[in-house]
This record gives sequence, C-alpha cells and structure tokens, in this order.
Amino acid sequence: MELFGYYYNPSTDTHDVKSFNTPFKVICNSSATKDLIEEFVTVIDNKADEFAEKDSGWILLNFIHLEININKFNPLRASSFIELPPEIVRRQAVVNIRNNDDYCFAWSIVAALHTPTGVDFVTSLYPHYSTVLNTAEQDALNLYHTFLKTPKKMNTLTELEQTTDNNAKNCHICDKPLLGDKVADNCHKTGSYRGPAHSLCNINYKIPNFIPVIMHNLRTI
Repeated sequence: MELFGYYYNPSTDTHDVKSFNTPFKVICNSSATKDLIEEFVTVIDNKADEFAEKDSGWILLNFIHLEININKFNPLRASSFIELPPEIVRRQAVVNIRNNDDYCFAWSIVAALHTPTGVDFVTSLYPHYSTVLNTAEQDALNLYHTFLKTPKKMNTLTELEQTTDNNAKNCHICDKPLLGDKVADNCHKTGSYRGPAHSLCNINYKIPNFIPVIMHNLRTI
C-alpha cells in the first residue's frame, strides 16, 4: 500500500509529490484483511509524522491517491525432479533424488533414513517411499477419521455458560466488541462450549482437515 500526497514548501516556494509505503504482506485468511489494513494505515501515518517532524518544511496540501498492489501468492508445492543450480552441485553436499513422480519430498525422507545400495540419487536403490511411510500415513488417516472427519455438535449449555454467553460483550477469539454479531462457538472435537464469537471468527476458527507434520534434520541415530 502506498499513499501519495501533494506537498508545498514555503521556504523554497516549491510543490512536490511525496509518497509513503508499507512492506508487502502475505494474506492466507480473509478474516485477517481488516487487521492488516489497520496495520498499514498505522505504518503510513507514522512515516508521514516522521517526515513532518524532520524540519523539512513541507506542508501537506491534499492527498492525491492511494495505491494498493495485490499479487497472487504462489507457494512452493510438491513436484518431480528439478536440476540443482551448478554452484550447489559442485559442493557435492546435497542428495537430489531423480524421481519421475510427484513425491520428491517422500523420496527425500527415504534418502535421509536409508543408505542407498549404489548411486545416492537413483530411486531404485532405496526402499520405495510407500513401504517406509505407510505406517505414518495410516496413523494420520486413523487420527483424521477418529477426530476430524465428523465434527461433534455443541453440547447443551449449562446455566453458567448460558449466562456468560448472554452477558458477553467481546468475541472470545479476536477479543473485539461483538456489536450484535454473536454466535456460540464450540469445540468440534468434544462439543464443549468455548465462548461467544463473531460469525466470521467462528467460521474461520475450526479444526483443519489436514494434519501438519513438522520434521527437523531427518537424521537417524
């Protein structure tokens, strides 16, 4: 976001266009847009104040326009074999599996866990990833079907929970005033009441239909 203004400097009797911008941000959730715009406005306001406090002599006459640049975020995805840059290849420190499917990450895990019987980049010299990762995949599926596939309906509110919900003024998720937009939020795994929430906060505050897996080093002991 960049704000353009028309300024006048009485000491030199000159006019000029000045602008103040914000850094790029990645937005993955629509509910975060409002907060991000408020953050951008604060950044621009602070930059404009700093400019005015530097004894520059410039006086803001009027705003010209506000420019918002939006780019599609295209994160890295799983793919097949890709040649490494020559400077990395020369170091001979990276094993780049030459797979012809879309499971390069799975093959990388296998290469980290097993010693090849020959050249380290040939898939046929490793156990197939489906046999190595089959147990982890089945465990993940079991967890999904047990806890995530079918959300549990909200339990009947107790007298205390009902009183808390009736008297609530702020959303328990974002902690901002409800202002008439209030629904009862509940845990989809246990059915227990969690608190009052905005309808949009309630929609976005849910258990995802995937299980995140975090790995570190991938070294065997």
